[in-house]
Amino acid sequence: MNQRDKSVSEYSTKKRKAKDSAPPPPSAAAAAAGASPPPPFAPVKFLVPAMRISYEIDSLADFTSNGSMSSLGLPPPSSFPLLLDSRTSISTLRRAFDTYTGALQFGESYTLNIESGKRKEMIRNDALPSVKQTITADLDLRDLYRNDILTCVQDLRAELDYEQRSDIVDEKELRALVERLRNSMTNWLLPISEEDRKVAFEIVKAARSDMTS
Repeated sequence: MNQRDKSVSEYSTKKRKAKDSAPPPPSAAAAAAGASPPPPFAPVKFLVPAMRISYEIDSLADFTSNGSMSSLGLPPPSSFPLLLDSRTSISTLRRAFDTYTGALQFGESYTLNIESGKRKEMIRNDALPSVKQTITADLDLRDLYRNDILTCVQDLRAELDYEQRSDIVDEKELRALVERLRNSMTNWLLPISEEDRKVAFEIVKAARSDMTS
């Protein structure tokens, strides 16, 4: 087995493990009913750890898309310690996301986004999802996006490891992996209010500025 095949095999195994540990799909009853809980709330401070990852993803996307690799080579792990430094474990990244979802507070009701006739039919058949089911569906979806981010990080690290050992720079492959990672992060952030995202981003940005000044 050549080095690239070995590397691909290694992170294919990681993908399978991530898939096996992924949460089940969102509650079928809640999804079928089009039920969604009111927007949950969590203090912005709990969003900051995940926003640090998002900030680094954006920086890495800039690095891989502006031609820097042609002159500077592969992105250095020291510049992207959360994403590329193997000393930052995947479980550490997972905790950053779970810090926020674990702090979410949900209401005691939900919105049923279906037509009136279907609503009446569900009431007659006692088929309305419970509040617990709608909350579970919401959290499951967030966890699915989180797992996708973690898998993307594993794939990116494996690709960089292969390229470093092979003394090559595959800009196209790296850009594709980073773009996939960025899209996954966007999906995770999407349910969070724009205001909270902005506040958390400014906190992270200010902290990074203090570190470099």
